Amino acid sequence: MSLRLPAAEYKKLCRQVLDRDGWRCRNPRCGWRQVSVHHIIFRSAGGLDESWNLVCLCELCHSAVDIYELFIECVPPNFAGIGGGADGIIRFTT
Repeated sequence: MSLRLPAAEYKKLCRQVLDRDGWRCRNPRCGWRQVSVHHIIFRSAGGLDESWNLVCLCELCHSAVDIYELFIECVPPNFAGIGGGADGIIRFTT
């Protein structure tokens, strides 16, 4: 079973995430505008293509997350799941 949405659906979802995040890196210490959509829970770890699991990151922040130098976590009472995660308040830590 593929965790990936069909291309047209994924493109629409990414556009929604970009709009939600204001087309800026979501890391409050950054704010760069050249961004891509990143999975908070990596797809390789079972992360889903859903808005709560997707966040806009610039290339530098994206790389830092991928090599475990920057971490994204939910701020309580936020949670990872539908209606939470990146759709709510998240925190970036090093």
